[in-house]
Amino acid sequence: MYCEQEDAFWVFATLMEHCGLEGLYTDGFPLLHQYYDVWEALLRKRVPKLSVHIQAVLGRFLGLDNLDYAAMEKEGDPMRFALPGMYDPNLFLSLCPVLI
Repeated sequence: MYCEQEDAFWVFATLMEHCGLEGLYTDGFPLLHQYYDVWEALLRKRVPKLSVHIQAVLGRFLGLDNLDYAAMEKEGDPMRFALPGMYDPNLFLSLCPVLI
């Protein structure tokens, strides 16, 4: 879909206001963080081998032994939110079109 710049702005503004997506861009990114947690849970459930591999590779890259997103989530560790964006930033940069 192609829109003129002003039309694109109003489409974006409408999505934010009427589709509950404003949390993607409010201070602290609460909705984005919620989506990160859901993404990680789905990844663990649907493709557990890939999830284990990603955590192992990220753990080695970051110098962290036993990197475990689920444990970080349970403890409320805010550092967990950096992890999904490290291996798939394009997915999270394109959340608006995916959610529509």
